[in-house]
Amino acid sequence: MIQFSQEAVDKVHYFLENANQKDMVLRIEIEDVKVKDLTYMFKLEPQEQVKPKDMTMPMHGFLVRMDSKTAIKLASQVVDWQEKDGKAGFAIKNSEHAFDPSANQDQTLYEQVTSVLKTIYDPEIPVNIFDMGLIYNVGIKNDSEVSILMTLTAPNCPAAEVLPGEVEEKLLSLDKVSKVNLELTWEPAWTPDLMSEEARLDLGM
Repeated sequence: MIQFSQEAVDKVHYFLENANQKDMVLRIEIEDVKVKDLTYMFKLEPQEQVKPKDMTMPMHGFLVRMDSKTAIKLASQVVDWQEKDGKAGFAIKNSEHAFDPSANQDQTLYEQVTSVLKTIYDPEIPVNIFDMGLIYNVGIKNDSEVSILMTLTAPNCPAAEVLPGEVEEKLLSLDKVSKVNLELTWEPAWTPDLMSEEARLDLGM
């Protein structure tokens, strides 16, 4: 999921504190599609100003809102604050978790799939969904069809509308993948016991 640099977090809080209206939400949306780049718009709006397919997610003590398409495009990216040539504003940059579909082409398809899954993060926990134990099964059929059985930390998880789409889009970007069959399940329910040892160490558990 999308991340924020500390400077960007500080700026959002500054703008919220100086907004004329309380309970504002930071909206991020695609403003213009260019040949190679996407331009994003950032603005504060009232919480009740919700559009169809909107997602509102709590992050760093404030609320972030975007539609599902924007959320998938910004997966594993970072919102930063930049000052250049006398101008300042929010900007999107690649994070260390950004996915490069051209990498690891010498791996088996299963290895490529698991590598992709490890670049996708739950919005509320700084651990990738594979090490979180949210992926119950990865199946490969006909050397190109991928089946994913996954869950979320809770049925009302704010990522329910985004994570499955992010998983499917990133897997389809692999050259060897022709089809992705993804099933979301709640049985068995996810528990912290399903996390990998590495994930537990990262969270100090």
